[in-house]
This record gives sequence, structure tokens and C-alpha cells, in this order.
Amino acid sequence: MISYPEAQYQLGIRYQDVGILYRVPDSISFSLLGQALTLIEMPLRLTYDLYLGNDDKQSADWFLKAANNGHLGAQYHLGERYRYGKGLKLNYSDAYFWLKKSAEQGNPYAQALVGEMHEKGLGTTLDYEKSIAYYNQSATQNNSWAQYQLGRMHELGIGVSKDKVKALDWYTQADIQGFPGAIVTGK
Repeated sequence: MISYPEAQYQLGIRYQDVGILYRVPDSISFSLLGQALTLIEMPLRLTYDLYLGNDDKQSADWFLKAANNGHLGAQYHLGERYRYGKGLKLNYSDAYFWLKKSAEQGNPYAQALVGEMHEKGLGTTLDYEKSIAYYNQSATQNNSWAQYQLGRMHELGIGVSKDKVKALDWYTQADIQGFPGAIVTGK
């Protein structure tokens, strides 16, 4: 069977955000689904008033299929679900595994979460050097949360020497990106 990671990922998103009023059988032809994805979106919007609720487990199942096929967004969402226990049992090791795969493909949100996991030793070793490296990768892609974390680490001297100038610079960048309270913290 040919798999279409983008179609699998989009099904995961639909089950997560919008909810689907019917079940998609595992045997569905992904060639047809991939071609009809835009046709699926319109009926979902039209049935929003009939929404019965999202399905975190079904969403996680579709994310897993897409993640196993290398989809960086699905890897990120799956890692996030393991990280916070949403639709899956909380598991920091599995969260780290999937987030790192997405981070290695350049996903700035995954890079920031991998940085946090290294900073806190969640699912991996406590390693401030790696934490800062991942935060930097994310921050240079304009991720305001990662910029804020770098500001905090420089302000407090976590894994680096205290440096109020660098802290203020990172807080300013986070503020420019719209991160709430970034400049106030850096003062």
C-alpha cells in the first residue's frame, strides 16, 4: 500500500482540531485521499455546526502513521502529545524521540521543545549546552518562545555566564516577535 504522509497528517489535524463525524477505515486508499484532500476540507467546514467533538486518540493514531513516514509536522505533534499526555500516555522518552526527529528536519517549534527537554532533563539527559544549542536553532528562525528562553538563561546564568546585555537582546527579539512580557522580564 502506498502511504501519503501529508494526507495522514491532515487527518490527524482534523481529528485534533475540528473533529470528524465519521471514521476513516484503515484500508482507505491514500491515493484517493491524497487527491481528494481539498474536497474533504470543504465538507468539514460545512459540518462544523454538527461537530460532535474531537478525537485525541484517533488524531494521535494518524500522526503516528504520518510520523513513521517522515512527516516533520506529524513528528512534532506526536512528540507534543507524548510530552503533555494528550491522547497518549505521558512519556518523555517518546516525546523526546519524536520531537528530536522533527527538530533535526528544521522544525523551530520542535527545536524549542527539545531545548526545554535538555534544560529540564525530561526524556533525555540534563544538558544546558544542548539546550542552548536547540534554543538558538529555533530562535534564529524567529521563534519568540525560544528567544525568551535564551533571554531567561542569560539573565539567570543557566548554562551560561550571567549577561544582562545578551538577556535584554533576546528579550527584545522575543518582544518584537510578540512574546508577552518579554521586555518586562529583561528590565
